[in-house]
Amino acid sequence: MGQNSADYLATTAARDEPEIIDQDMTRGDIIAALERLKFRGMPRTVQLDRPVRDFLVSALRRKA
Repeated sequence: MGQNSADYLATTAARDEPEIIDQDMTRGDIIAALERLKFRGMPRTVQLDRPVRDFLVSALRRKA
């Protein structure tokens, strides 16, 4: 994960802001952001830009 991505993700987590997953992130950055999602009674919001959405849809279709 790039330093800027690591700083951004740490800052959003500290502020309890939604993470924004965008096309500037590497595959590893996207995976790490998804792995950090917590589902403990409180809903979480994750924003995806269109290229990331398309990437995830394509990846899931390949696995199906």
